Amino acid sequence: MLVIFLLSHDSQSGERSGLLMRLVELVMAGFLGPSPDPGLLEAIHLGLRKLAHMVEFGILYGLIRRAGPSSGRAFLLTVLYAAFDETHQCFVENRVGSPWDVGVDALGAASVALGERWSRGGGYSVEPGRVPARETRVGAGLGPFGSP
Repeated sequence: MLVIFLLSHDSQSGERSGLLMRLVELVMAGFLGPSPDPGLLEAIHLGLRKLAHMVEFGILYGLIRRAGPSSGRAFLLTVLYAAFDETHQCFVENRVGSPWDVGVDALGAASVALGERWSRGGGYSVEPGRVPARETRVGAGLGPFGSP
């Protein structure tokens, strides 16, 4: 959380990610010619920034989840921190907090949560550290005539 806080406090973050865009522009120049469309470059820049948001909050969800809370609680904590982060950005020079960015951050956390659920084989897996309950139905585990 400290890393995210420090990154969101950086009033020059757009310029710093602009350096990455210079690299992307050079690579694209090799494929598309010497002067790629500025609108396309801006769209790629925006997409990379949003992808970075998704990745960092997906990692945060995974770290919170690893600490022990259920997936629902870990998701809630991640989204609450995303809202705090965007509120904080409202008070940083040259930064703008946006509810849309909270949604992007939540999408990153949800992606990791769904990946976690999928990797466990579906929607009804046992949470870490919990022992599954034994079958309690009458006749559970018995053959067709009441014998095991």
